[in-house]
Amino acid sequence: MTVLLSLALAASVGLAGCKGGSGSRSGSVAPTTAAPTVPATTTTSTVPPTTVYRPSAPQPSQDQAGSHLVAAWKAGDRAAALTDATPAAVEAVFAQPFPAGGVQARGCSNAVAGPSSCVYRIFATGGLLELSAVAGSGGGWLISDARFVG
Repeated sequence: MTVLLSLALAASVGLAGCKGGSGSRSGSVAPTTAAPTVPATTTTSTVPPTTVYRPSAPQPSQDQAGSHLVAAWKAGDRAAALTDATPAAVEAVFAQPFPAGGVQARGCSNAVAGPSSCVYRIFATGGLLELSAVAGSGGGWLISDARFVG
């Protein structure tokens, strides 16, 4: 029985010295590792203000707006084209070279509301150039869109 009592006493003394886990000194606390912190990232974006295109020289009629753009196209003069046509319309027209055989004005519709359509026949191909003419907010007409058909 003394052997058992000695073993129990030795075991309790050994456990009393292990407060912080195995291998720790008496009275010390085992170190803890904190999870790494990830810095917060903030993403900001700036949306540019919407710019409404205002031509510098809108034309008195749909026909004149279309004719002015076609004349500028023939001359290779983008700056002149931009005086009564939107950048998108000018880009669409100038994406193709002016046809060697020229174009023929086929007229513009007289839309009551919305854009008027001005059509030009391309002699070399038989295709068409369609221009959308809209009334400008300050008066006059401008070409807002252009597309080739055929």
